[in-house]
Amino acid sequence: MALPQRAFDSEELRAALSMRSQRHLGATILQSFIDSSQRAPLRVHELVRANGDFSPFAFEKGVLLRGVEWIPAVIVASDVALHIIEYHTRNSAVCSYNRLMRFDEVDNGGTATLGFCLYLGATPIGTKLAMRQDFLRSELALHVVEAPMTEDLEAVAERARGGFAAAGVPADAHQIRRFVF
Repeated sequence: MALPQRAFDSEELRAALSMRSQRHLGATILQSFIDSSQRAPLRVHELVRANGDFSPFAFEKGVLLRGVEWIPAVIVASDVALHIIEYHTRNSAVCSYNRLMRFDEVDNGGTATLGFCLYLGATPIGTKLAMRQDFLRSELALHVVEAPMTEDLEAVAERARGGFAAAGVPADAHQIRRFVF
């Protein structure tokens, strides 16, 4: 028996995220990940191609908020999609820009926090928007990544901004509000 699904509630999410000292924990893990010279090189190119994306891309190392912990990750923005790759497992979340609901950025001084809300539902996004249905929690994935402010991160953010502006879901088409501050 399936549990009834509730519509996405950004107030609950913002409240949950505000209860964590996100930036402090993320910054500590991020620094140790960047400083580590004993890590094997991640084959970003191979992983992006294995995901079916053959367009040019930019990437940067950072940390991904998974539940209540930060894990090393690589954020990749190509001409057609956003890839968030867990460094150790090489698992990746891939989302074409037309399924990107939100893209938020926060400048923390030496680092930046990027927030992505991805639509993962089975109903084509155009159909879902035309029917003006609420998005269910099970249809959305929220990813928060913290990365150092570098030229590489700026290239990632620039590609993601461009892809989102060109094909992302307009803010007036849904109720999902900013969730990184």
